[in-house]
Order: sequence, then structure tokens, then C-alpha cells
Amino acid sequence: LKFCVWHGGPRPDVVPAAPRSTMLPLPPPPSRTLGLRARWSGALVFAACATRVAGSLVDQNVEPPIFGGPISDAAFQGWLGVWRGQYRDAGPLVPELGTIDATTLPKALRGVRPKVVISSGGVAGGIVSEGMGYALMVEGFQAGRGSAEALSNGLGIARAWLSIATSPGGASGLPVWKYPTSLCSPGPCRGTAIDGDEDAVLGLIYLAAALQYPPDLVEWVMKLVIAFAVVDLGFPDLFRSLPDGTRVFVPKGGSEWGGLAPPSGQFATTKHPWCYGPSYFAPAHYRVFRDFVAYRWEPHFNSYLPSRLSGEATSREDLQVALHGAITAGYNLLYYASCESGAVSNWVGSSAPCASADALSCAAVPWATTPYIGYSGGNCSASGTPFGSYGADASRTPWRIAMDYSLYSGEANQVSMYDRFGRADASLQFNAKVYLNRIVRQYKEHAGCACGPTASTCIPRGKVAVDLISKAFSASAPGLTCAHVPNPSQNWWSAYMSYPTFTAFVAPLEGLERDASARWLEILASICAFPGQGEAPEGLICSSTYFDLGQEVISSMIMAGALANVPNIIRSVDVASTSPDAAGDAVLGHGRARDEDQAVPKGSIAQQLNSKDHAVHKGSMAQQLNSQVLRKPREAHTSASLPSASNGAILATSIGAAVLVGLVLGLLAMSKHLQQGGLTPYQQLKKLKLHKAFPLLRECLPEHSDHEDSPLVPRPGVVRDASRMMLTLETTQPADPLVTLDSEMSMPSAFSSKEPHEEQFDD
Repeated sequence: LKFCVWHGGPRPDVVPAAPRSTMLPLPPPPSRTLGLRARWSGALVFAACATRVAGSLVDQNVEPPIFGGPISDAAFQGWLGVWRGQYRDAGPLVPELGTIDATTLPKALRGVRPKVVISSGGVAGGIVSEGMGYALMVEGFQAGRGSAEALSNGLGIARAWLSIATSPGGASGLPVWKYPTSLCSPGPCRGTAIDGDEDAVLGLIYLAAALQYPPDLVEWVMKLVIAFAVVDLGFPDLFRSLPDGTRVFVPKGGSEWGGLAPPSGQFATTKHPWCYGPSYFAPAHYRVFRDFVAYRWEPHFNSYLPSRLSGEATSREDLQVALHGAITAGYNLLYYASCESGAVSNWVGSSAPCASADALSCAAVPWATTPYIGYSGGNCSASGTPFGSYGADASRTPWRIAMDYSLYSGEANQVSMYDRFGRADASLQFNAKVYLNRIVRQYKEHAGCACGPTASTCIPRGKVAVDLISKAFSASAPGLTCAHVPNPSQNWWSAYMSYPTFTAFVAPLEGLERDASARWLEILASICAFPGQGEAPEGLICSSTYFDLGQEVISSMIMAGALANVPNIIRSVDVASTSPDAAGDAVLGHGRARDEDQAVPKGSIAQQLNSKDHAVHKGSMAQQLNSQVLRKPREAHTSASLPSASNGAILATSIGAAVLVGLVLGLLAMSKHLQQGGLTPYQQLKKLKLHKAFPLLRECLPEHSDHEDSPLVPRPGVVRDASRMMLTLETTQPADPLVTLDSEMSMPSAFSSKEPHEEQFDD
């Protein structure tokens, strides 16, 4: 029953896929007593499932994200064209391209033209994994939306990325952070960078989805997901156990430092110990990795998993636990590293030492003293940015959290929060929406202009008043420093600081109408004008240098809602088609995106939108933005418009009660039919003529080879064995959270092979 009820919710999450051999039909009951019990149990299971499905929207009670309209779309296309201007032919730049036997490559990467991203500024220069990761992620999303150009670009970048990963300095199949390695001084560049790794792997998953999951490409990408967990999260041994048994993995800075890497011993960090960068935290990525593992795992992939230091083998479930634990740790650390304005510290402490210098896991709380390192108030810095300040490194945090809300709004609102002692604290209300709302509120309350659903004072005389908007994050604005971010922030007028904050408007804010949030997105997207495809933009905060440009293209992509639908990307597995266009339609779930290859018309964004290719109200930009006839901005395709909580509760209660009474009485009255011939549950539904009348109830049934006419699509990761659905739930007394935990913790049973008990499903 618990599995059945869970399936009625948003996602199966980390439930491992049961081997098909265990999904067997139930045998007929051997006695009249058992038959009566089966009738009652079956009726209750079906009724509970129907009630859960009917009420799932109410349980989620999450507003879908908000995206901009045509101006945001055009701005993203403009930034994408400029970003692609950073690509170069990799042939003369990556000698390793000629050292790889093409027959060992996934077929999709053979014969493609390798490309690299040229970086500049700060610690960048040459080819950095950060820029390659950005390119793979952006092109992967667009390939997932059906763009042939994006697919070609993505595969070319993936080909060069793979070659760089074979050069010295990287780790476990992940590339060195800067290439060629001779660019570092003193000595060659060494180690990976987590941000470049996670963005690249995310993009590769979407490229695999756009190609309908070729087995050889899936296998290669799965190896990289495992490598990411090992290298950048410390899987399987580098974790901390909280009093309730939760294991948290803190994202590192790369293969050689950061997070929970200890200060001494054989696994000592190469940089300042206990140093953590909040902007490296990418929760949406980890959820996609988790789902990719859940839905794409093959038995022989077990051989790629690392063993623990003790020699004990690990499992796919352990990997999923680590990814989930990184999400929990990341949000808790973000809470203690940010202000009410949304300002975040570049670097904070994650001090959680174990008793032994060589111990990688123990009972401790990584955010016990965040933002400082230890109770003495220590600090750290890296990449040339200061501790405790909202600056270039921290600036990426908003778009990473906005991506989580855009792709997983339900889960992004369900975050387990803990106090300084690691005890679960329901009074700490913090999640993706709460964080993003802080930024929106900062603009709403402290900008020098206002924006409503039909008009705005931010575009006087037909031009966006950037100077008025900037007041929200000016040096004199309140909330940019606090106990968690003690030092002054960098200037908002740098595009890498301002653009990521614009993405916060994808999360609805109570007291700000959805249309007003969408209008904010449109206004912010219209700051820059693009003279032509790939040409440098005109306007304030419209930089086309490498680091600014990376933040601008990613932020505008999120603002425009140009992200492929995660459930359809992960689950578009059984759509057979050899047509690239049909494949694109299958990956999309909501229809093809417009042609990404079309040229951007000459002129400003206002002129673009007034052209015959865009059915938008004629007039100046101010008239467009203030016009009642502007197309209502697009909202998320992954979430339908939800009913209000009260109406939804009434609807769910009514449907649930009706289904419960009707099915119990109906099934009891038809008991003979339920018992004849050892029919499977699906056959029982067919006999009662319910298999078409109540299609949602089929979600609760095990899959069988004898119902080929059933439209039910198997969903790996969900246990469908009815005997497991009706398991007896044995509750146990939760342990005292104040009891000191042993350093060797067993895996939380919610993720183990044992049957879960009730309390472990609260999250």
C-alpha cells in the first residue's frame, strides 16, 4: 500500500527498480478466509490509490514556475548566438583528439566535429571545464527541445571534452579544470572542478535523451555520473551522519579539495580545509542524476561502482542516497550562508572534523559553525574571491536554485532542514522558493521602480530604467550583509552579478501577481538589444566577455523557460522512431520548440517582436510591456494550473470518498468474480469493466505479460508487486536525536533493501 500511495505522488524518487523476475502475479487465495481478506485488502488498496491520485495535486500544493514571454525568448536567442561565438574548432587545440581509438567511442561521438569553448578573465584562460560544462548544459537543454544545431554542437563539445579528460591532471574520467595544464603556475594544472563536472554531466544526459538513449552512450554517461559522485561528492565514504541517521554528502570544490575533505591524513585536502562554495551546489542536477540512475540502470553497471574503504561493495541505492544527501546538505549550508536579500557568501566553512584524521565518515554537522570554520571564527577563500562576501563565485547561486524550482518545483519545496546540532527543525522554513523569494522581495521593496501585471514604472520613455532597478542591490541597499554574509558585496552592475538574480522571478511570490512576475522577467530580459545573430549586444550590463556571457546565456535560458521537461526527458524511453524530428517530438513532451536555427532579425528586441515573425502588439517596447494585448507569458509545462488548496481539498475528499465507498461495495458484491480462475488484479479490473473507467487505478497494479492490450507503460523504479503493496508496516520507536551516534552508521533503512517503516516517508 505504501508503494502504491507513493506512486500517486509527484515522483518515485529514490525507490530502486525491482528486478523484473520479482514482479510476479499473485497466486489465487488458497482458502475462503484468505479470499475474504484479499477482497477487503484489494478494495482498500484500490480505494487508497484512487484517493491518493485524486489528492496528489493538493498534497503538492506547489505553484508552477513562471517564465517570460516573447521578449525573454528573443533575448535568450540573442545571448545564445553570442555565446556560440565562443566555440572554436578543437583540432589544433586538443592534441589528445588523435590519441583515442574512434572504435572505442560511443557511436554518437564518432565522426563529429570537436569543439571547445575559449575562456578568459580571472583564473580562466585557455579551455576551462567550467566553460565546457556551460556549453554542454545549454546545448543539451536545447537538443532536448528539438534543436538539430544544438545536438550537433553538444556532440562536438562532448567529443573534445572526452579527449581532454584523457589528459593528465583529471580524475576518474573527468577532465582537469584548466587545459592545457601548462597554463597553471607554479606547476601543471591538477584536479577537477565540480561546477564544470556537474554541468557537463547534466548536458550529456540530455544529449543522450535527445538521441533516444543509445545503450553505448547511456553506459558512458552512467560511468560519468558515478565518477562525479566519487570525485566531487566523496561517495561512498566521505559523509557525515546526523542524529536521525541521515547521511549528508557535502559538494567539494573538485577532486582534490573542499567540502568534507579532511585537513590531514592520507586523504588531506590540497587547499584550505573545510572550505565550501555555495554556488557549486546544483540540486536540479543531482535530481536528474538520481532519476537517470533510477530509470537507466543495467545490472552490469554494478561493476562500475566503487567499494568502500572497508572493501564492502556499494549498490545503486547507495549512490542514490549520496545524491539525495548532497541536496539535503546543500540547502542547509545555503541557509547558513545567505541573507534575507538573497545575498550569498562566496566561501563559507563546512567544518565537521572526526576524531581520527584518517576517518572519512562520522557523526557531525557540517553547518554547525557556518559561515565560519569552527568555533574560533576561521575563514577561507579560493579562486581569487573573498570569504563572506557576495561576489563572482557566489553570483551563480540564484540560477542554480532557480533551475531546481523550474525543473522540480514540488521537490524543491520539500527540503529537510536541521538546526546547528543536526536535529530536524520544522520551524526552519527554507527551500528553493523561500530563497528565490528573498531576491524578488529585494527588488520589489528596494528598487526605484515598480512593476504590476499590466504596467510598470521601470520603463519610462520607452527605455528600461536600469539605474532605478539597480537600487535594490546598491551598496546602500539593506540586507546585503548579515551574520551569514559579513563582508560587503560586489557591484550589481557587473552582468555576472545582476543576471543570475533575474532568474528568481520564476518562483511565485505571495503578494505579487503571477503576471507581474512575468512582466518583471520581460522587462529584465529587454535590457539588451541584439543588432544581429551572434553580434555583441547593445545596452547597459550587456557584456559579451566570457564569464559575464556564461551567466547571461544561462540566466536568460531559465527566464525564457527554455529548459527541457525532466520527466519526459528521463522517461521518453519507449518511443521508437528513426526520424530526428520525431525523436525531438518524443523528447519534448509538449511539442517541438521553435526552430533554434532561425536568424535573429536585425534591430532591437522591440523591432524583433514587432516583425511579422512575432505576433505581438505593434509599438515601442514600453507600449509592448504595458499593453494589455501582450501574449500571456508561458508557464511551466510540467505543472498544470493548480486549484486552490480549499477547492482542491474538497475535490480530493469528494472523489476519494466516492471511490472508497463505491469500490468497497462493488468489489465485495462481485467477490465471486474476483476469485474465479486465479485472475490477476488487472484481469479483475477488466472483468469488472473498471480498466477503462478508472485508468489511474492501473498505476497501482503489477505489470504482467498477459495484458499486452493495456495502455499502462512500465515505469522502472516503482515496485508493482501487489504482495509488497499490502505489506504490514511495522513502526519502530525513533531514536533519541540527542544520543551520540557511532561513527560507523548503517545505511538509513528508507533506502536499504529492507521494507521501510512509516516515519521514513515523512520527507
